[in-house]
Amino acid sequence: MQNVVFTQLSIPEFRKLLREEVKQVLSEQATSDTHQQQQTILNFEEGCQYIGISKSHGYKLTSQQLIPFSKRGKRIYFEKAALDQWLLSNKVQSVSELEEDMDSYLAKKGGNHGTK
Repeated sequence: MQNVVFTQLSIPEFRKLLREEVKQVLSEQATSDTHQQQQTILNFEEGCQYIGISKSHGYKLTSQQLIPFSKRGKRIYFEKAALDQWLLSNKVQSVSELEEDMDSYLAKKGGNHGTK
């Protein structure tokens, strides 16, 4: 942002200048957000940031092949969709889901649990 001396500006001129600056910043931010949403391949650092882990933990996960990744030479890449799938792969059932499973199991067994 450029240094501007405001003593030479009238209030309408200042408002106009401020509006233009805000529009420019918002436009740049929108362009950056759109690029990030469209990006499907992430480099190692971007992938670690995307899933919220440190780079050292990322290296540990890739070296043990616990996370989906691709390698080109010495560089590691992630596919965004694969990371999303990996993050959701160890779903923990809620209490209501467990109760539904239990009810379904007992209904199949005839509901005669604990009696001979």
